[in-house]
Amino acid sequence: MKSNSFSQLVSIVLLFLILVCSVVFVLPMRKKVEELRASRDLRVTEVEALEGDYTELKALSEEVVKSESTREALKTAVPVGYDQDALLLELSELAKDLGFALNAVNFSDSVSQDYGKTIGISANFTGTYEDLVGFLQKLEGADRLLRVTNMSVQRVSSADISFSVNIEAYYQ
Repeated sequence: MKSNSFSQLVSIVLLFLILVCSVVFVLPMRKKVEELRASRDLRVTEVEALEGDYTELKALSEEVVKSESTREALKTAVPVGYDQDALLLELSELAKDLGFALNAVNFSDSVSQDYGKTIGISANFTGTYEDLVGFLQKLEGADRLLRVTNMSVQRVSSADISFSVNIEAYYQ
């Protein structure tokens, strides 16, 4: 009977130790676990917000790159200042590429309420009708923003024509 009593006593002591340990160690840890879970939930919310900000900033970064290239294209199309030298070179190259002669070029400055600052260009060329069509197509695709305002054509020979073109080139 002693052994049975002793084993009951040991069982009771062990049960008591388990209860004491759970009260002393587990309950404070439970509070700590709850605090850590709340902290984790807060961090998850912060990470989600940061991911949203990152996505937004990435989209803005892509837009800035597009805007920068658009700005550079616009600066080429409408340069700061007259830039007559580059304009004269561009017209000469267009004529040379198409194989006709640039006879004369005149420049004039103007400011319009509707169109802004422009340089008026009056140019006279000699070539074929196909040259004229090619020239007008090249003007449409030019880097610089150009607008043909007037054009006159005269037949010089059976194959050649002489044409005068008035063009407006824009600047800032």
